[in-house]
Amino acid sequence: MPPERTYTVTFNATGHPGGSVTVDSLLLTLSDATLQLTGGTLTSLGDVNINADTFRLAGGMLKDTTLGGTGGQVMLFNRHARSRDARA
Repeated sequence: MPPERTYTVTFNATGHPGGSVTVDSLLLTLSDATLQLTGGTLTSLGDVNINADTFRLAGGMLKDTTLGGTGGQVMLFNRHARSRDARA
């Protein structure tokens, strides 16, 4: 992916009960990429692996989901920010 381009992926769950989206798994590996959850509920049947850059939880909820990975960071925007390997 060329660095000068911006890509947006939107999971529109407005037609689903409670605004829920379920994925098999999620992998973030590209540097300079940010995945942001701003509302609704995200469930991953497999792991969510953050191996580069940032996963931001800025609203909404993760349900029955395991976060892991080998790098990157997870940021919580409900008055707290924690690195990926921090214990809540």
